[in-house]
Amino acid sequence: MVLFGLMTICNKREAVHRVPPIDAGSINDNGNGKRLGNTTGQQGLRKKTDRQLFIMRFFQVILLTILAFPLSIDRLYLTLTVNVPKTTSQAAFENFIFDLLLLFLDLSNGT
Repeated sequence: MVLFGLMTICNKREAVHRVPPIDAGSINDNGNGKRLGNTTGQQGLRKKTDRQLFIMRFFQVILLTILAFPLSIDRLYLTLTVNVPKTTSQAAFENFIFDLLLLFLDLSNGT
C-alpha cells in the first residue's frame, strides 16, 4: 500500500509537468506573445497537494495496519491451538471473532 501511495504521488507530479496549468489571472501578454506564469504560486500549491496526499496515504496505511493486526493475532492463536480440544460453543465463538475481524479487514480495504 505504501508503494502504491508513493507511485500515486510520483504520477501526480509527472502529470503536472506534462500538462502545466494555465492561470488566466497570472498571464502577462506584453505584445510579444510570451506568457509569464506565477511559478512560485504553482510550486506552493504542488507542495500543499503533495503534503495532503502524503497525509492521506499515511492515515490509510495506519488504518489498514490497525485493522489487519488483530486478524493476524487471531490466526496465530487458532494455529497454535489447532490440536487443543474445544467445545462447540468455544469453536463457534472463535469462528465469530474470525469473521468479525475479517469484516474489519474488508472494510479497511474498501476505503
